[in-house]
Amino acid sequence: MSPLLVNQKVLNENYKETCQNMYDSLTSQNYKSYIFIPYNFSYHWILLILSVETGNLIVFDSMRNPKSAIQRIIDPLNRIWKKIVKNNKGRGQWRPELNVNMDYPCARQRQGTDWCGYYVCDYLHIMTPCGKVTDEDTRMSQIGDEC
Repeated sequence: MSPLLVNQKVLNENYKETCQNMYDSLTSQNYKSYIFIPYNFSYHWILLILSVETGNLIVFDSMRNPKSAIQRIIDPLNRIWKKIVKNNKGRGQWRPELNVNMDYPCARQRQGTDWCGYYVCDYLHIMTPCGKVTDEDTRMSQIGDEC
């Protein structure tokens, strides 16, 4: 999902259009196993990974913010997820509400640094090995098992 279309600023300025963009993006990718959602809020980057098959949403946040800090993205994602589940009843047993995992172990950012964008890029790089067999494949497999 494009961070240009989904971030705190556009959610605040044009909530309805942003939710429609999120719905369109998730609907067009609902055949995939995982959907990566880089998200920026309060000058901080996190990565959300949606497991389409299980309805689990894993949050990679190098600052370990509380769930309330990202509720502005969680709430519309849940509403959109419910709509997708309703419109795709024949696809199997999708969870009716996203299960949000805020405690997934990931690199921790030192206080006072601005490395969050680097961490998100690193997570994306590690989890998308471009078809090469690497040790990161094991990590992605573990994330799949977690989902």
